[in-house]
Amino acid sequence: MITKTDLTTIRAKINNALQEIANEYDAKMSIGSMGYGVDNPKSIFKTHSGRIQFTGYSTRSKKYPFIYQNLDNGKSYKCGYDQAELYATKEQVE
Repeated sequence: MITKTDLTTIRAKINNALQEIANEYDAKMSIGSMGYGVDNPKSIFKTHSGRIQFTGYSTRSKKYPFIYQNLDNGKSYKCGYDQAELYATKEQVE
């Protein structure tokens, strides 16, 4: 899974490639923001606390941007990048 550090590296490589094209056409180009997440956001994952499904992402929340729902009790929770990555590597139920 791609991490924040990987995104920084990828963004730098893409900007370098764009700079070559921009120089050729005498233009200014740069890549915008990039994001990452689970491959299939509607996947259901089996965790120690039950089955969960990611339901949203809050761009304004820096600390806990991911929103997921525990399908066993119906409650919604929020989590950070590390916990979301941990959940996304769990066994997919459906």
